[in-house]
Formats: sequence, C-alpha cells, structure tokens
Amino acid sequence: MGNLNVSDGGADAYLEELERNARRVGAKVRWLESADLRREFPQFRPGKRALFEEEAGFLRATDCVAALRALGEKAGVQLATEQEASIESTGGEVEVRAGDATYRAPQIVVAAGGWSKRLLPELGRALWQCQQGIMYLEGVPAPFCRPAFVPYSAADTGFYGFPAEPGRVGLKVARHLVTDPIDDPDFDRRTTPAGFVEAATEFVGRWFGLDPKDYRVSCDSCMYNLSTSNDFLLDFHPQWPGVFLATAGSGHGFKFGSILGEIVLDRLDGIASDRWSPRRTGGIVAEGAGRDPRPRVPVRDVEQRSRGSALREVLDEPARGAQEPGVAVTGADHLKAEGQPVLALHERHADRGHAAEGPQRAKGRISRGVEP
Repeated sequence: MGNLNVSDGGADAYLEELERNARRVGAKVRWLESADLRREFPQFRPGKRALFEEEAGFLRATDCVAALRALGEKAGVQLATEQEASIESTGGEVEVRAGDATYRAPQIVVAAGGWSKRLLPELGRALWQCQQGIMYLEGVPAPFCRPAFVPYSAADTGFYGFPAEPGRVGLKVARHLVTDPIDDPDFDRRTTPAGFVEAATEFVGRWFGLDPKDYRVSCDSCMYNLSTSNDFLLDFHPQWPGVFLATAGSGHGFKFGSILGEIVLDRLDGIASDRWSPRRTGGIVAEGAGRDPRPRVPVRDVEQRSRGSALREVLDEPARGAQEPGVAVTGADHLKAEGQPVLALHERHADRGHAAEGPQRAKGRISRGVEP
C-alpha cells in the first residue's frame, strides 16, 4: 500500500532524517520529486516532494483490539468490564477490587491514560492531555479512495490522514499538533479544538484542491495523553511496589502497542530495556517542572523515547491534594502474563477505523477503550 511523507519545502530536513533512519533498518523508501509525485499521486497540488515508504500500511485499531481481546480470552485472560475498581498495595501483593471481585497479584500494570492524574494526583506535574481534531470528508472522488490513495502526512503542517473507503469511512484529515491543555479527560468528543476546522479546510484546499463544502463533513476529536517532554512514561511507582505505570501514550501510542507490551513485560520480569528504558538518565518530570508543558512545534517525536527516571523525584514530593487508592486499569493489549489475571475494565470500539488508543469513562470512573 505505502505511506507518503510529503513536504512543501519546510520539512525537507525532517524527511531526510526519516530516510536515514528508514534505510538504517532496511525499510524500502524512495524519493518522489515534484514531477514524480504528481505522476504517481496527482491528488497533490504541484510544488511538493515526498519520501514514499513502499511497504508501509495501516492497522485497523478496532479490529486489532478485538483480535487481541479474543486471543487473551482464549489464553485465559479475565476481563472485568464496566466495573468501578480500586487498587491497594498490601504487603508483597497488589489487590485490585472490581465490583464484587477481588484480584491479587505480585505486580499489576496501570494504564489509565488521561485519567492517570485522577488515580495518582502526584503525577500532576508529569502528565497532561490535550484535544486533537479530526475531519472526515465522505463522497470524495475516487482518486482519494483506496486503493488509489495511501496514508499521508504533511510534515510542514502537522496534518496527516488516510484514504477514504466508500461505505466505511471518509477521507481522514487530522492534525498531529498539541493544543491547549485540558483538565477534564471526559470532554465532549463531538467538539474540536478552536481553529481546527478552519485550518483543516485551508489544508485540503491548498494541498488537494478540495472544498469541504462539496462533501459530507463530520468532525470529532480524540485525546492525547502526554508527558511534559512528549515521551512515554513507563516506570514502577516508587511508593507502591508492584504497581507499574504505563501511560502518556493515549491517542498516539497504539501503533507501538507490540513493542510497548514487550518492554512492560521485560520490566515486570526484571529485564532491563534498551533506550526505551525509563531508568535512563534525564527525566520527563524534571525537564517540565515549572513551565508550560506544551511544545511550540508540531509533535513529530512524541513516541521516540521514554525517560522516566525522574518520576521518582516528583513522586517523592508531597502530592497536591489528598491521595486516594485510585482505580487500577490494566490494558490487555499492553500486558502478557502467564498464570496471572489481566484486568481490563472496558473496551469501546470505534467503527471508523484508523483509531488510536485511549481510555473512556464508564459508570463514573475509569475504563479503557479506543479513541476514534
């Protein structure tokens, strides 16, 4: 199928770095200069060049989560859905209460995304979340549908998207750009960030020659859960032995699910990780203390590294507000455990595909699901 990384001139250096990284790991990529791009993908207006990943594609997140759930259940994973839950560290075990059931294990994984700060208020300086807008254009011409079109990203602008699939989903236009922080992870997903619709309309007109007024348009949004340095946060809670935190990935970490699962499992088994290890020097909390956490440029390196060693520093400080035991959420897509129950509180599957991961609210507390 392939994937197009397109530049309008301002992101050439980024694409060149992407090319070096791709070739280093053996990925098949090739440059499409302006004339080549217009010949192979006339959907783009003149004056652009692209790095084409020939063997790339996309995953249908809804189908992936459903398949993982089925495999987990076949292997004996227990799913406790739509249950209010809490955790408590008792001696050498961690106790998880979900409804009337109680689970005990030496270790658990808490993957609560944007709800993490509700569980553990002391993470307030380490984590934040923002709203990301999404536009779908239904009824676009055939050249913008599969198989004629492919996933694309416009590095100059932060916009990216996926081809339309008639009868399933329209042409997707989204923006990988941080917006103002939001306090409530249960915000209305039917809304979009201020200015998003106007910016997306300008983008599809300038890059594709499309006018959204000519098509059926729908907009919604997902939530990005981020650390102050835009790294994943993968670390043991220093005050709660046996509680492993896996967060700062909602909305942008789904595609890394397999490698993140391996990293989490290695950590639970006491195996050191490579450069993704949160025990590396540096720290996401110390770097973000006392300043606005938002990057001022489109987030291109959100998923590159995880440096959570300084998590201990902020957790050793007094928490802002009283700390309650919180809610434990362990995502079955993040944890492989033999002989131990894996607790997943909820899965809400989006029908639109091209989804990213994120938690959703259920019965007034925390649950885990899929963001459109």
